[in-house]
Amino acid sequence: LMILTREQKAELLEPYIETIKEARLQRGISQARLATAADLSSKYVTLLESFKRVPTVECVVALAAKAGVPRATVENLMEEVLDHFEWEG
Repeated sequence: LMILTREQKAELLEPYIETIKEARLQRGISQARLATAADLSSKYVTLLESFKRVPTVECVVALAAKAGVPRATVENLMEEVLDHFEWEG
């Protein structure tokens, strides 16, 4: 079983956090409003956007959905995550 290190997760997810932030700003959504919509704390969203926390994939998906990031973008994230694992058969 291959587990991603904190650094690998950060590298993999940072572009998505940036995409979420851009979508949030384009739609005029505050960090607090996005956090509430995604059932997270606004402090956590602030820490994510400043790359001081590494989110779970589930957090990224929830934030992306509430920020208006296209589903295809999130599907690309899932592909990238899956590509980090070796598959049998």
